[in-house]
Amino acid sequence: MLSAAVLLFSSCLGDSDYTPSYGGLGTPLGDMSSSVMLDDGVTVTLSGISATELMNIDRIFVYGQVTSEYKDVEQVQKGDKIAIVPQYALVLDEVEELQGENPFENVEFSDIDELSWFTVLGGIFNASNGYMNFTIVGDCYTKTSTSSGSTTETMVSPYYYLHVSRVDTDAKIVDLELGYDNRASECTDTEGKLKDGYMLRQNTSFPIYFDTTSLYNQLDGLDDEDTITFNIYKVEKEDNGRIEKNKVNLSYTSIQKGALKRTVRTY
Repeated sequence: MLSAAVLLFSSCLGDSDYTPSYGGLGTPLGDMSSSVMLDDGVTVTLSGISATELMNIDRIFVYGQVTSEYKDVEQVQKGDKIAIVPQYALVLDEVEELQGENPFENVEFSDIDELSWFTVLGGIFNASNGYMNFTIVGDCYTKTSTSSGSTTETMVSPYYYLHVSRVDTDAKIVDLELGYDNRASECTDTEGKLKDGYMLRQNTSFPIYFDTTSLYNQLDGLDDEDTITFNIYKVEKEDNGRIEKNKVNLSYTSIQKGALKRTVRTY
């Protein structure tokens, strides 16, 4: 499976060298350091990655071997600062929240092969610190260009959309509808054939996130400890232009309201 996420760095030690590892989802600090504030309140500094590489990134998953004095990661607590040699650094893209009576009226949608929570290294990251995290699997397009005898292939970044179609505070139920546009209309002609310089890449993984700050405020009257049931739907468009919404069977859809609130900030 291809991945649209950026793999910034990868390393490993020998099997005989045990080093504790730590990581999670977070936000780069945006200063001159190569540090990320994780959702759990721990700041991790990434060895081998420059601040410039993190400059335009809003949300990222990082994981790696601890190089500071911690020998047991259970000692790490909120407010701590640790350094890691990153094995994984995966960038997540933000979805655009659609609103209004006809939110999908002027939006194109592509077929979704799979929609799930953001899952990596066996961990499922559904919601924390005011974010919900998903992965869409589907097709995308790339554009090739040649300069000085070398050819580069760049992905045509899809557009990601989300609509909060129901917020029922009495029943404690929220319906979310997600879809994406791989911009096929820009990469193919009227007959569906690839334009010059474009390639189709199938079975591509797109990690994305949704800022739930506004949704948290819509759940006014409920306590942070109250559990909300989320129904997740994938949105696609049929050939006749009709919008189709299909519920996705996911585990871990019962989420406490407090997970939708920003409790850890980068400032």
